[in-house]
Amino acid sequence: MSITEKTSRGLLLLGACVAMAAISGNALAAKKKFEPLNEAEFEQAKSMYFQRCAGCHGVLRAGATGKSLLPEPNKAKKSKGTLKLGTKRLSKIIKLGTEGGMNNFSDIFSDEEINILARYIQMEPPVPPEMSLALMKERHKVYIEPADYPTEPLHGLNWENFFVVIERDAGKIAMILMKLLITSTLATRFTLSRRPNITTPRLRWVALSAASGTPRAATAR
Repeated sequence: MSITEKTSRGLLLLGACVAMAAISGNALAAKKKFEPLNEAEFEQAKSMYFQRCAGCHGVLRAGATGKSLLPEPNKAKKSKGTLKLGTKRLSKIIKLGTEGGMNNFSDIFSDEEINILARYIQMEPPVPPEMSLALMKERHKVYIEPADYPTEPLHGLNWENFFVVIERDAGKIAMILMKLLITSTLATRFTLSRRPNITTPRLRWVALSAASGTPRAATAR
């Protein structure tokens, strides 16, 4: 075989390899192409995220006790960005959970809902509307006047044996008297996160934080 023939065959083989690589690359790109949510799916996913995910990852998805779930990478928070992870990888994480402590959601969401949620966190987070001071005052309710607060315990239990557990997804807190295993559950009507804080001696108040991290409620003894 002459040098010319060898060169021609080599060029043909190289051309075929380049073509195959281009085809494979296009197929891979098409497979990873992100499919945005429609309006109805976006609203559904927004509700799902707020109810189940915001407590750990934050309302704006910038990260809290959980990792940042913003689309673009963030070196400071060691986040690759959800767009880079892709729908398939994110769906698997949501479905099975992680070794870092995130629980699985396969028994809470369907595969379709998991897919919608995985695509939602690859989109820019919606900015929650701010509540005006006027609206806060309008909705403010006083159940017990400060002058009527109890000055002594209303029970004969040892508050030092109290243990407070946040039932985050249920939006409740459980007050447990450890020695007698007496449990009292209180509804809070919002998603809770972080640990409760006993703010004064004798357990007069237990301060709680909402999913956004701001104080939202205090439960009297």
